[in-house]
Amino acid sequence: MNFEDLEQRLNARIMEKVANATATFGFGDVRGIFTKDFALNDLVQNPFPAFQMDAELAVNVSRNVELTINDVAYSVTAKEPDGSGWVLLKLELVDA
Repeated sequence: MNFEDLEQRLNARIMEKVANATATFGFGDVRGIFTKDFALNDLVQNPFPAFQMDAELAVNVSRNVELTINDVAYSVTAKEPDGSGWVLLKLELVDA
């Protein structure tokens, strides 16, 4: 088994344990880690909602792609692969 296969298996097992949301894309549902925008103080803040997912499942995800999480529509503003098989999607709310 090569390194990429091991990395993919490990990432899938980790996601089974830590996923807290399901994002619905045009191609289907994907489990991942959703964080809402928040600000605790000037130093601790996340100014945008984000969804972290398996990079292989995000191949067809690009800027302006819409997804739904917890019945709320979002649009992708940025896609940031981290080099370890995960990708962070920065999101913004879609105007109703």
